[in-house]
Amino acid sequence: MTSAPNQTTLTLGCKPVVTLTIKEAPGKLEFELTSPDGLADLDGMFFSFADDAPFQELFIFPFLNDTEITGLEIADDGVNTLSNGAQVNGQFDVGLQFGLVDDETGGNVTTTSFSLFADAGFELKIDDLNLDTISVVVNSDTDEGYVLTPQDGGSATPVLVEKTVIDEDFDGLSDPADSAAILSDDQWEVRNGALFTNGSNDGTLTFDTVDTDGPVSLSFDASVADPSRFEATGRYADSLRVEARLDNGDWQLIDNFVVNDDGTALVGSESGQEITTSSSTLDYSGGLLDGATESAQIRFVSDISADSEQISIDNVELTATEEVDGAAPVVSQVTATEDFDDIHDADDSALIDSDAHWEIRNDALFTNGHDDGTLTFAEQATDGPASFSIDAQANNIDRFEADGRYADSLRIEAQIDGGHWQLLDEFVVNDDGTALVGSETGQEIGSDPSNLSYSGGALNGATESVQFRMVSDISAGDEQITFDNAEITTTDISEPAPDGAVKIDFNDLAAGDVVSDQYDGVTISAQRAEDGEGTENDAMIFDTDNPTGGDSDLAYDDYGNALIISEDNDSDDPDDEAHGGTFSFNFDNPANVLSLNVLDTEEAGGMIDLYDAEGELLNSIEIPSTGDNGEVLLDIATDGVSVMDVTLVGSGAIDDLCYVPAKDKDVCDAQYAVGYIEGIPMVDMAEDDDTLPADDDDDVLTDPLAA
Repeated sequence: MTSAPNQTTLTLGCKPVVTLTIKEAPGKLEFELTSPDGLADLDGMFFSFADDAPFQELFIFPFLNDTEITGLEIADDGVNTLSNGAQVNGQFDVGLQFGLVDDETGGNVTTTSFSLFADAGFELKIDDLNLDTISVVVNSDTDEGYVLTPQDGGSATPVLVEKTVIDEDFDGLSDPADSAAILSDDQWEVRNGALFTNGSNDGTLTFDTVDTDGPVSLSFDASVADPSRFEATGRYADSLRVEARLDNGDWQLIDNFVVNDDGTALVGSESGQEITTSSSTLDYSGGLLDGATESAQIRFVSDISADSEQISIDNVELTATEEVDGAAPVVSQVTATEDFDDIHDADDSALIDSDAHWEIRNDALFTNGHDDGTLTFAEQATDGPASFSIDAQANNIDRFEADGRYADSLRIEAQIDGGHWQLLDEFVVNDDGTALVGSETGQEIGSDPSNLSYSGGALNGATESVQFRMVSDISAGDEQITFDNAEITTTDISEPAPDGAVKIDFNDLAAGDVVSDQYDGVTISAQRAEDGEGTENDAMIFDTDNPTGGDSDLAYDDYGNALIISEDNDSDDPDDEAHGGTFSFNFDNPANVLSLNVLDTEEAGGMIDLYDAEGELLNSIEIPSTGDNGEVLLDIATDGVSVMDVTLVGSGAIDDLCYVPAKDKDVCDAQYAVGYIEGIPMVDMAEDDDTLPADDDDDVLTDPLAA
């Protein structure tokens, strides 16, 4: 099925095939039914409505028997037969008949078009139809009659998928108008990488209108310089309004911020959220924002009386909704980790791109006045939000300086989609000399290990890639910070598996089992790199929840089984081969291989090679290094595969093979042979009138879907 605005096209049947295009037009639905190769004689069409229709009468044009439209019958779950006795499976709300003989199916009809109308005041829409039920009868005047149904099962129920449509941090901008997201700004300014408003720079700042198919949500960071200077009432009353306009309607209040009685914060009238001297994130969702169906627009209305009354706004994010056909995309989290164990230098880790002068000490990253600079993590691909976490500990905290010539700092920064580097936190020592405190989050690095974590905000705006770095500027050798257990989590969004897809996750086998022919349609084997052809099969099940053989790097909580290349074929103590080897998948019939999960491949250089039945190479896919205890889902998307070889250059495991087995070409799920009963003539429409008057003797014409 293909869709365009206000239009959908379905392909029905296999042999023969017909196409049906349905268009929304003012007051009606237009149908065009065609046999592209002329092999189908169109005799009838049946369908049902998605729900009980809120109209009383249904009309058709052209009138019956004026063209090839020779019959119309309407009855709630009561129609399934043509005048020649051809019968379809099930019961339908509406049946139409086509032919070149009045009231009959006779004659060869290869294309037809018609329009359906509801009673006055109701406009039919495509969503009113249950497209899954559409059934077209062809060639039923012969002994080769078929009922054709949608090839893809019609239209799966539409689903709403969130998408970020505005993500603005104002960094590098001189004026609000420089942002592509802002329509107008009155007197607002950009200061220090954030929107700024006060008594001289206020008015209405309006963002561009964005498209949406459903609910929207808004978030932004805000802070106030000195809330005690603001007035809540009177001639000099100050306020900041947040408003939304949905579907080009009226502007509606989301929140109105005024100072509280204590002069310590600006408080939202609707949400109770506060703007204080410390930057905090304000979130808005639900309520009136759920009412959007076409478009949304946001604006800030600042009415401030004095220059000393100052508000800053940053990291504005507006999330809209997109309606997509079928099942929602599969959203999964991919995690790359590094514990720095047994690493001599930082850039020996696959997770580290460069390390300046940083070192590895006691299996952890180490920086001080002699070993500082910028340590950059490897760029990670992502289809959505990302996050970063790492354990940190500082030694001799009281020796760090917060300012002056010997000021010390540790910055954590992120680069989103290849853009500029953005600050996540800058750690400097507090006044008590007891901890390094993050400027943005307030997280602390103390003398005991603690975990620093970063998510949300700018990291939610990633759609292509994310990269992190730590910038150490330390003045003395005894000022020391160590980091360990780095973890970068990214988002993978993939299309849902097609119908008939098979997923082999190996969880139905036991640890130590040798895998060969346990799965229908495919034979699995593995060979260590140093083994010759014809040696013992080394494909073995490994339980990642209970790792054996000293393979702690293959420990994953609640993950289940994976497939390894055994180093010694000892089923009592499964252990992966350190020097790699090749897994081979031999499919009984050419398959469409969709994806494969790869675990703990610390050495780059692995490869997936896919071959057709003649041994011709179809595709080759590089296997990246996941880092220690990491994982990555590889999108393979290769059809016609008879053999797939997965070669690892070092240790590692694979799991979750997804593929679609070859389908029997003689089997068609989109048609079946028509049945026949004694003919039941279809009800005719009044030939000289384009309306259907109420008729107590004819429920076909009046209240067709009454319960």
